Amino acid sequence: MSKPREEVNNQEYYKDIYFLYEIISQMKNTTEIKNFLKDMMTSSELRMFKRRWHIACALEAEVPMREVARLTKTSTATVLKVSEKMERGKGGLKVALERTKPLRRKNKKLHQGVSATFGSYYYIKND
Repeated sequence: MSKPREEVNNQEYYKDIYFLYEIISQMKNTTEIKNFLKDMMTSSELRMFKRRWHIACALEAEVPMREVARLTKTSTATVLKVSEKMERGKGGLKVALERTKPLRRKNKKLHQGVSATFGSYYYIKND
């Protein structure tokens, strides 16, 4: 399937999109969400989705942009796009980072010996 260049502009489409957000918000656990995303996205889309999250966690911890690109095996352009979303997006990424900070901090303590490239929980700025 080719990339859509623009949004579909009809009422049914918007109703479906609304329910898509509702469905995600009503998933009972991370396994349900994970399975849903795996069914909805190609492996490449899912990989990029996860990588963008990883990038956001590193940027939040003030890891330098070039180092983030190196650790996440992405271009600095991708890192810059995520950074721009963090600064001038709708705020969803900031909310997600803030809400997951305690969990990422806890996981950091559990997995001290593993390399930083294996988990975003290693990128937590000391408060």
